[in-house]
This record gives sequence, C-alpha cells and structure tokens, in this order.
Amino acid sequence: MKKRSAFMMVSTILTMAMAFSGCSQERNAVGDTTYESTENTSAKGDSSVPIPNVDQPDALDLPGAMDANWTAVPMTTKFQHDNGIQGGEGGQWMLYITYSYTDGNIAYAGSDVAGMYRSKDSGVTWEPCTVGIRSSGATGIEVDPTNANRVLLVGCNSGPFDENGLYLSTDGGDSFHRTLPMKIVGYRDFRPQIAWDMSSYEESFGGCKTVYWSRETKIYHNGGFAETALYRSNDGGENWELVTRDEKLAGAMIFCDPKSGDLYAGNENGTFVSKDGGKSFELILEGECLSLDVVYSNPGYVYVTKQDAFYVSNDAGKSFSKVSESGYPSSGNPSHLRVSPADHNYMLLQDDMLSRSGEYINETYFSHDGGKTWKKSGRHDEISFIPYNARQNSLAWHPTDRNICLSFGGDYILRSMDGGENFNWSNSGFNGGSFTRLSINVNNPDLMALANQDYSGSFSTDGGKTWKYAKFYEAWGGWSYGAYVVDEQTIIFVCRDYSGKYGSGKGVDLIIRSTNGGNTWESTGVVVEGNPNILGVLRDDDVLLVDGWRSNDKGATWTKSNEKDGFETVLTYALEGNAIFGLRGSCIVKSIDKGLTWQKYADMEKKVLDMAYDNQNDTLWVLDEDGCLFRFIEGRRVNIKLPTGREMRMKTIACDPFDGNIIYVGNARDIAKSEASVIRSLDGGTTWENMTKTATNGVPGMDGGVEASFIRTHPKTGDLYVVGGCRGMWKTRRPTTRWGLAKCSLLHNILQ
Repeated sequence: MKKRSAFMMVSTILTMAMAFSGCSQERNAVGDTTYESTENTSAKGDSSVPIPNVDQPDALDLPGAMDANWTAVPMTTKFQHDNGIQGGEGGQWMLYITYSYTDGNIAYAGSDVAGMYRSKDSGVTWEPCTVGIRSSGATGIEVDPTNANRVLLVGCNSGPFDENGLYLSTDGGDSFHRTLPMKIVGYRDFRPQIAWDMSSYEESFGGCKTVYWSRETKIYHNGGFAETALYRSNDGGENWELVTRDEKLAGAMIFCDPKSGDLYAGNENGTFVSKDGGKSFELILEGECLSLDVVYSNPGYVYVTKQDAFYVSNDAGKSFSKVSESGYPSSGNPSHLRVSPADHNYMLLQDDMLSRSGEYINETYFSHDGGKTWKKSGRHDEISFIPYNARQNSLAWHPTDRNICLSFGGDYILRSMDGGENFNWSNSGFNGGSFTRLSINVNNPDLMALANQDYSGSFSTDGGKTWKYAKFYEAWGGWSYGAYVVDEQTIIFVCRDYSGKYGSGKGVDLIIRSTNGGNTWESTGVVVEGNPNILGVLRDDDVLLVDGWRSNDKGATWTKSNEKDGFETVLTYALEGNAIFGLRGSCIVKSIDKGLTWQKYADMEKKVLDMAYDNQNDTLWVLDEDGCLFRFIEGRRVNIKLPTGREMRMKTIACDPFDGNIIYVGNARDIAKSEASVIRSLDGGTTWENMTKTATNGVPGMDGGVEASFIRTHPKTGDLYVVGGCRGMWKTRRPTTRWGLAKCSLLHNILQ
C-alpha cells in the first residue's frame, strides 16, 4: 500500500470514529482545557487548521507539561549495555565533588558548563540536579554537616554573567534559589571555598547558622571582575555580609573547625586562622599553602600540603609537624588534599602539574598511615565512552566508610572501594556530551549519529541502545558539527580539521567518511562553509545533502549545487512524498527530485534557523533568527505568537510526525540555563506549556531536556529528542492523548 493512501485511510477511519463518539481531543497537560480535534485534516490548507492570534504570556508563567518525563540518552557502549551498566559519557571539565556528611548515599559533582549532578547511591549513578540554578556551571559545593537538606554552591560559567553567584537548596538538592548574585566566573575554580561552621548548629533552626564564602581572585578565572572578598552568612546562607577585603586572603581555601568555629584559610601567602568570625586573621604557617583540610570528625586538627612536605597540627594551628617521609610528590604540585572523616589516617592528594607548569600531567596519591608514606593510585577507566584527559582534580571521602572515595578521571567520575588505591569508572547518568546535532536516518531510524564539539562524535545502529565513539581525530578527542549514518558500515561526519590532519588546512570544516563501521576514516576533500546539517533522502540511501553539496554514492563523491537555483542548506523533509526543504540565502526552497533541482517556496526577511514539516496537514513550520515562528498553509504565511521573556532564545523546532498540531520549540541561552528550554503546543500554536522542570511548575521526573540547542522527533515513534549543548541528549515520549495514540498505533500497523 502506498504511504499516501495509508495516511488518507488513517484520516478517514479517525474521522468516522470521532463523528460516532462525538468526542474532542483533550489537552491533558494543561488543566481541563480542551480544543476541537483537527485529526481528520489531511488536505493542505484545510479550514479546520487553527490560526492562533492570541497574545502569549512570559515563558516562566506557562503551565508545566505534566507528561514531560525526561529520559537520559547516555552514550552507552555495547560492553556497558551487555553488563547492565547504564552508561554516561561525561565530557565537560569537572570542578568539584563532595559527599554529604550526614548521609553517605548523597554526593554532588559540579562542572564548568554542564551544571551539577547528584548521586543517591554513594556515587555509583548520577542524575542532574539544576532546578533553579541559572548559571551554566557549579563549583565549591558543600552540604551542611548537620542537615543534608541544606546545600550551598557557587554558580559559575566561562564569563562573569548575571546568573552567577551563590545558590542554596533547602530540600536536598531538589531545587535551588540564588541568595547572593555575583558577577564572578569560577570557570576553573577548584577550591574548597564554602565553609560551614558546625559549632553554629541550632536545633530550632535545623542546621548550621554560620557559613563563609571566599571569593575567587585569579585574573585567569575572573577577568576584570576579580576582587578579594570574604563573605559570611548568619542564617544558613540566605543572606550575606562582606566581612573583609584583606588582600593576604585573596582567593583562599577555607575551612571551619567543627568545635571552636575557628576559620582557617590557606593560599600562596601562607596558612591563617581567624577567631573572630573572619574579621582578622593570624599567620600560623609560613610558605605557600597548596591545599588545606579540616575534618568535621576531628576537631583541633589542621592538615596542610606545601611544596616540600605534608604538615599536620593537632593543637588548632598553634604548631605544625612535618609528617611525610616517603612517596610525597615534592617535585610536583601536591594539592587537593582530602582526609577521610571515617579514618584520619586515610588521605588523598593530587600532584597537579597542570596548574603549576602548564603540562597536562597529574597523578592521584593515597596514604593509609596519616601521611607518612604516599603511593600513586591506579586508574581503571577502560569502559569510559570518551578518552581520558588530564585535569585538575577534586577528591571526596565517604563520611563513614574509609574505603569509599570519589575522584575525576578527566571529564568523568571515578570511584574507589579500597581507600584510594584504585579508582574505577563510575559515571553512569552523567550525560555531559557537547553535542551539536542529531541525525536519524530517514529510511532506517535505528541508524543515528551525534556530532560533538569536544569529543569527536557518536553513532548508533540499534536505535540508540548502544553507541560507538567516532575516533577520527587525535587521542584526546576532536570537533564535529554534522553527522549521518548511511548504513552500518558507511558513516559521514563534518569535522573541524584544526591541525590539518586531513590535508584541508587548519581550522577547516570538511566531510570525512568511514566505510568500515567507523574503524578508519578518510577525507572526501569537500569543505563545508555553512550549515553542516546532513540529510538523507527517502527510499534512496545513496543520496545525501549538506551545505549545497549532493552525493549520489553514499558520500564517496560530491557535486556542488548551482548557486543561482540550487540550495545552500537542508533542514527537513516530508515523511510522505518526496519533498525536501532547504534554504538558498533568505529564500526557502523545495525539491521533489532528491535534491537535483530546487524551486522557491517562500521568501523570508530574516535568516531561517530551523524548519519542521507537518505531515498531517502538509504545511511547513519555520523559525527565524528573531525568534519568530511561522506556519505556511497553502501559500499563506501565518505568524504564530510565542511566549515572551528572556528564557525564549529560540534555536530549533520540531513537529510531531502523526499530529501536525503538536509543535515543539527549543530554547538555549548558552551563557545561562533557560528555564523554558523546551515548550510545546498541542493545538497548533494557540497555547503553550513548559516542558522544563522548574521549582514551581510541577513538571515531574528528572531535570532533563535542558538547553535545547537542537531537537527532532523520531519518525517512527514520535518521541522528542533534545540535544542539550553541554547537557548531553535526552528524550521524552510523544503526548499520550487518546486520539494521538490511536492514530500512531493505527498508522504503524498499516505501514508495516
């Protein structure tokens, strides 16, 4: 049966069924509101297609989509899948990791631009916890040592953006609110910089009342916004006051003694103590303090690493003893010291050569005898999806088990079960891939590909259950901006040849190809100068289109499209028929002969960012650079009013393949997290709902689908896939309206 006839049969059957039942389709995610069904609309320009003209609210005032249960799509290898391991690619620079002192099941890990993750099983698996956090990154995370529900962190990013500053959670990381706005950067700030005063605990308050924050001052981290400052809160982090700008404390690491409340600080100027709430400080150990630790379970003890040795004070800093005897990395940069609260003889540190010499070398060391002898830890990360990259580290001990501790293995998380002697990959659930585009093969949706700006790219041949790493560049990774799987052996990527490996010149984007399932790669010599989106053609696996280039031999050779009447970019296609839509300058163009010739479809005043085709109503959705959404209905251009506000930085759109009135818009602010990253309309754009989980909209499930820079619906299931910049990839099932499900099921049965 031809697909056109199949669609018409579905439409006819549903029309008869609806006429018999007299029912209307429910907008089940927006209260009790209903709208008249248009599911019997199959002809282009049918008068029943709604033309919305209502004003829209601010995106933050939209109702939450109650069926937006996001599911992570981690880059799971076949080995991980076969062994019951969830998988998680990681991929962003990790800054800080910590355990809750009162609940060893809870741990937090912060990154530079991928938000923060929480573990509820002692670091075995992870999930994002960024509800209410507007900054892109998180560092300095510390949990109130008397109340696991109270969590403080420093919101950071690669620039001094308005959304940065201190954030507080009072519900165990389920949501956060900002308590101290601060234009900092913190992009490479690994310090312990938040210190809870355990001695300030009040039962009536339900936690520690006093907490300190030491602001970063390094120009490299903060540009022109660096300044020395120590802040204090006397109400558990809700309100803050500036205590001192003493320059000798610039960018200090800080800790509080759990019994006396004395505040210890360490930096290049030495190690200091304050006994008056941070107003004044006394030098207690001369020489640069590379790292510092004070443990909640061991009052009166202060631990310091210096270049020459490891020092310990057992009298609150009045005197220090040199402890280290052998194995201490005195020729390097012994830093990031952590002492186990479960056994004070168990210690970790890192020889961090990157921050001192510029060399990308680091090693983790452990001691089980109070710092007398030190040995290198083993790293066992063979099952990681991405390659290892040396980074500055952060270390954390389980509060009650001396054998369990956490670390970073480059851009993913490691866990030790033997007191730091060996660290194993433990990154399941941390999806931090910096993906740029997703492609789903038009003829076989099980073939999927993801371009990645940091770690080359990924591809799947089983519908996303398992993925392979596209190792086409250097050992540490590579950049790609477009990808397509033609068949299980033939894979295409648009990669940035930044070192000239493929002979095209440094920094050039070009098409590379594998014909052996990604084992080896070769250049096609074709340079991509515009949009790297790659599109296949229905019923012909040989034809590929990208950036004005066309191939009819699975990407082996390419022909340039005519500049005058060809195409420059391809963006979408019709599931029924042969229509392909692209751009030529500001003009939308259409091809019905597999991209050989192109006809003008419509002129646009602004640059088009994305398009989506409505297969039910034979209409085209278009999003332009000004954030205007249009629906083309039989030659008429209808302006669809979108919600307003700063959350709406529109990047991409997608349309449900079975119900043309279900439309999605993806928003990505890039410099900060959008709290309306994906919005959805179930009625052709008349009303909208927010699919992003916020602290107030009641969206259930995981904190997923954030920073939607590229979205697409699966042509077979209708599931929505969201590429979230540095937040990995997520998906959610299509809306479960009664008639939408009926049509989807019926269509699948007919087309099989």
